[in-house]
Amino acid sequence: ARWASTEPLTEVRISYFEKERRELVGLNYAEPVRSPLSAASPEALGYSHYFAGLIDEWAAEADVDERLYRLGTSALEALLSGAPVEALGRYFECWLLRLQGVYPPDLPLSSDAATFLDGVRRVAPRDVESLGATSRVLREIELIHRKLIAMHLEREPRSVRVLNEL
Repeated sequence: ARWASTEPLTEVRISYFEKERRELVGLNYAEPVRSPLSAASPEALGYSHYFAGLIDEWAAEADVDERLYRLGTSALEALLSGAPVEALGRYFECWLLRLQGVYPPDLPLSSDAATFLDGVRRVAPRDVESLGATSRVLREIELIHRKLIAMHLEREPRSVRVLNEL
């Protein structure tokens, strides 16, 4: 359990101390609360790395962003509850882009993809399966989201490589 606290997207309770005029903090302990290591599938673990990587790349340095934290913990909860990882991935990307204010309102989408993305606004991540998206629809959305993410980061995220290897 000690090493689980260092895994991406693990929710951890920590105690630390900070010295004035120092950038580094000292860590007293890190206690895992929830971890993607308990997810049953390698795909779920891969997606946890993907989500954590995206949050890391979009979060401002040393800036607490409660919205990104809630997105990460709700994605972790959904992974642990067995939500389908591909649909959860598109859900996560959609919310990440919206929270960052870079989701265009007029994307060229099929009606099924538009229906899925509209549903994302109304359901919790653990209920993403209820939106009934087919693999074709999820792939359509994935391609659009990857372009948007790469455009705004000005490169492809490192965590995409993890998913491509699954």
